[in-house]
Order: sequence, then structure tokens, then C-alpha cells
Amino acid sequence: DLAILCAATVIGVTIRGVSPLARAEEAEWPYVAQLGAAAQEHARAAGVTFEHVTRSGHAAQAIREVARDAGADLMVLGATGLEHPWSTTIGGTAGSVASEAPCSLLLVRSPHALLHVDDIMARAVSSVTMDAPLAEVVELLLRRNVKALPVLDARRHVVGIITGGDLLERADMGLRLSIKQELDADALGERLRALARSPKSARDVMTRHVHTVEGSADLATVIRLMAARRVKRAPVVDQHKELAGIVSRADVLRAIAALPEPSEAAEHELSTAGRTVADAATIEVPVLPAEAPAEEVLERVLGSPLRRVVVTTSTGTVLGLITDRDVLARSSPETRPWILRMLMGKGPRPGEGHAADRTGALTAADLMAPSLVTVRPEDSLAHAIRLMMQHQVKRLVVVDEDGRFRGLVDRREILRLLAGE
Repeated sequence: DLAILCAATVIGVTIRGVSPLARAEEAEWPYVAQLGAAAQEHARAAGVTFEHVTRSGHAAQAIREVARDAGADLMVLGATGLEHPWSTTIGGTAGSVASEAPCSLLLVRSPHALLHVDDIMARAVSSVTMDAPLAEVVELLLRRNVKALPVLDARRHVVGIITGGDLLERADMGLRLSIKQELDADALGERLRALARSPKSARDVMTRHVHTVEGSADLATVIRLMAARRVKRAPVVDQHKELAGIVSRADVLRAIAALPEPSEAAEHELSTAGRTVADAATIEVPVLPAEAPAEEVLERVLGSPLRRVVVTTSTGTVLGLITDRDVLARSSPETRPWILRMLMGKGPRPGEGHAADRTGALTAADLMAPSLVTVRPEDSLAHAIRLMMQHQVKRLVVVDEDGRFRGLVDRREILRLLAGE
């Protein structure tokens, strides 16, 4: 629009890197080429003269040289510091260009470049001391319906964190926290009384090497931390290193999903550019037909690291998903104690004893959760993020154009792509 008003020529600049990473960056060239072609077509339709220049070298220096050689009146640069799923901006290079710009500079910042951790974190965070009894830790996690508890010393400095995984590994919990939420009052009370007899405290079960982030850190920093360290959440500390909040993967993705996105026309023009679900590494889980007996479902659920199976028709079309929590929620009062013991590894495995008698004539179709959230490989990463947040799910089922199962994609993989890995 500015070029139209000024009858100016627009020069688009593509930089071929010279760093050791340049070869790895070659995978992005189809995207770069398509972006350049789309920009040229957009300019042509608007009646603006557009020239495309390719240079080799260090990005900031090469951009300044192009502007100097062309006698440019204005440079327009984006500054994000983050690989955004629908971003076409440069990132940290903008600051280097600005330091020695040969002409006026218009610096465009996407909204997420202005977001910081303290804009998106949860401030009402529960915590415990190192001496907190194990039963108190579990009761607090369940009562507050939280997934993690920072552990603090006397100065409110974070010295550890306790998650459901820590409890399974070091506290003999037997069941995931989400499963415990399906227990009735008597069963839950029994489990808490057993934990109360344990001599262990928070210091015995916590993860000691906890990764914290400062509230002043930008969104890109916490994304890189979560991707590199494979953590689901991080305690947030203030300038005095005291606990100020906690930030999770869901908080990050919710913030990104709320960002403005391109117009429908622009998104259509670049529909195959940028990251898609196909870029994500999908997770394989067992697949069962709808008529599979409940005994087989239990066996496959217990054998899956994710404790879930996908249910399909005879032709492979996805119908639903079954988790260990679904099995427990849909079990009868008579079979529930037996299923609980089995989920804790303390009962006979399916196929042993009289499992078929206990589960009766139930099938996978009876046990599955039919409300499925699916994506296709060609869907944009931005679309996948919005679906996750809209439906409040951790994983999406990937299906092909015929509805056949192709895998699961989860929050961790999406964070990895956002971090540019």
C-alpha cells in the first residue's frame, strides 16, 4: 500500500546463508521460493513494480548492501525472534540491520514478539515445601486439579518440582493422577491413607534439576526451553529468584492460537507455504476394529506407552479413541476394582484367569470416546494449534483424505516445530 501511494518499487531480498547450517537450511528453499512468487504475484495484481534479489552472505550485512546499492528510501523488516506457524518475518536479524541502516527503517513486530512469560503464566500457583508429606502432595494436586507442584525452600526459591510422572516413578503411586480423578470417594480415600503411611516427603520424590524461566523472558525463550529440555511446564521466577507463577505448554499454545492471523485470501495464496501437520513426527499407537472384545482392548491399552488405542472400521476409517481412563470410566461397579488392580500392575493381565468373564460382551465400540478431533497432513500448524486449544486436547488424530489413521501429533512435537528444530 505504501508503494502504491509513493509509486515506488519494492525489492524483495532472499539471503543464502554461509554458515555451517546453510546446508540444513536448504530444506526451507521451496517455502522461500513459493513465498517470493506469491509476493511478486500480489504486487503485480496491485500494479506495483516488484524486483526479487538473491544474495549470499550474512543476513544483516547482505540486506544493508542491497539497500545501499539500490539507493533505497525505506527498509521494511519484521522482527519476531520466533518461528511462528504463519510467520514470514526475519526475526533477530532486524536488530543487526537497524544498528547500521543506510536509510530509514520500518520495523514491524508481530503481536507475539511483544508477549512475555508473565503475560501468559498462571499466577495463582500451588507449591509445597521439601518436608511436605507425600499424602499432602497428592491431595493438593487432586484438590487443585493441577499437574505439577513447585517445591520451595525457606526463601521461596524453587528447588524442585513434582509431577504425576515423579509420583509414578518414585512414590509407588500405581495410577496416573487423571486416573485417580475417576475413583470414587472410598477408593480414593484408601489410596490416600496408604500414601499417608509412607515415610516419604516432597524432597524424596521431586525432580531436583528443575528448569525455571524469568517472567521477563519472551515467548520465544520459553518455547525453545520447552522444546530443548522436553518439559511440559516451567516455574516462573522474578528478579529475586522467588516463585512468581508457572507456565505450561498449553499456556504457550493458547497465546499463539489467540494471535491475529493472515486474511483468508492471503492464507489461501500461501496455503502450502510454512509448516503443516505433515512436518510433525506422528506417534504410533495400536489400532483395533470396533468389534474387538474388551479383553483385547485392555491388553492393547496396557501394552501401549500412551495407554490408548485407536478404533477403526473394517476399512480403516477412524471411529474413536480409547484411553485407560475411558476403560475405567465405562466399567461397571463390579469390574472396576479388578480393572484398577490391573492398571496398577497388581492384577491378572488380560488373557489370564477369567478376564473375559469380567468384561462380558463389551467391545471397543462400547468403550471408545467417539468425540474425536482430527487433522489432515496438509493442514497448517496454525490450524492444529487452534484445534488443540478449542477442544482442550493434548493430541490430535491425523487422518488421510479417506479418514484412515496416520498417527497422533502432540503438543511436544508442535513446540519442537515452533522452536525451529
